[in-house]
Amino acid sequence: MSFSIFEFYQYSTLQNIQVDLIAAQDIEREVKGYSESLISGIREKEGFNIQNPETLQIENNNISYLFFEGYTERVKDLKNWQIENGVLRDREDRINPYQSNILVFEANSKVYGIVFSGINRAKAITKDCFPAETWGHVLPVENKITEDLLYWIFKRFIDTPRESLATEYQLHVTALESYMGKTRDNVNAMRGEGSRISTILGTLAFLFNNEELRAIRPAIQHGNEKVLLEIGLTGTFKTWSNAYRGQHFRTITGQRKENAIAIFIFLKILPSLAECYKYHKDKDQWSPQLKVDFLKRLGTMIRDEVDSVLIKIEQENLDIDENEGILDSDYEEFELEIEDDDDEVIE
Repeated sequence: MSFSIFEFYQYSTLQNIQVDLIAAQDIEREVKGYSESLISGIREKEGFNIQNPETLQIENNNISYLFFEGYTERVKDLKNWQIENGVLRDREDRINPYQSNILVFEANSKVYGIVFSGINRAKAITKDCFPAETWGHVLPVENKITEDLLYWIFKRFIDTPRESLATEYQLHVTALESYMGKTRDNVNAMRGEGSRISTILGTLAFLFNNEELRAIRPAIQHGNEKVLLEIGLTGTFKTWSNAYRGQHFRTITGQRKENAIAIFIFLKILPSLAECYKYHKDKDQWSPQLKVDFLKRLGTMIRDEVDSVLIKIEQENLDIDENEGILDSDYEEFELEIEDDDDEVIE
């Protein structure tokens, strides 16, 4: 599942925003050049009730949240409105409906919203469903994820995979399943996937910094809770509820489990990652020069790996040539053995 995180700056408690959510009506928006109003608003989700918050426990904290759907409409290309002779297509052929699940919760006297979609769609839905004149500013949370932090995670996993990311934190990267990069000219994208990509690491061009590291997908363990999380620079996060292992949410299923994991990632995983990264920078255990040294070392590791594979391939080719000579000398005898078994029935 994909999700993006926003802050509702006008609110400080869940109760405050709950009052406005209960009273919220559909919004009719006028669009220049379009003769009909477009609709935006919130919808209740089956099994959830805006008037009755859900509650979950994360470590020693009880977290209450509200869960609903955000819905909005956007106009399709005006050139495709008409069939012929000025006849308009049906309304459903002239608009694009967008919807996404949303949960809101309170933490540290602030109200946050998790929108279960990528950042671009989430921005459109929050802009239309929560106009600033009514709801105040609703903006993406500054998540402190940088390319340098992604490289730091890479290095920590490759160099010290069994150690916590910092002494004071029970935070471990236990696997690295994927990475994504893009050329500096933003023309070509690349992605590596699989349980061994941390040792393969794509191409040498990537390692020599011709590529921009855009996202990685580590398995992260916080205490006894383990999640698979794709972290990127855009503000979109991805996780997989079937990859979750832990105690907090083992009795929860379905959408409630996804909600719990997303809240846990925001409240526990992301802040801990940022703090561990800052700790290493403050202690001069990570710096631009250490990053360069790390990339050079990885380049050497991959060259050594490539040389090893080439030697193995050459040896296999030699073995094949030798075996072909043996097979040629035995071929006539082998043919006679087959002829001796003509009466055998093969099913």
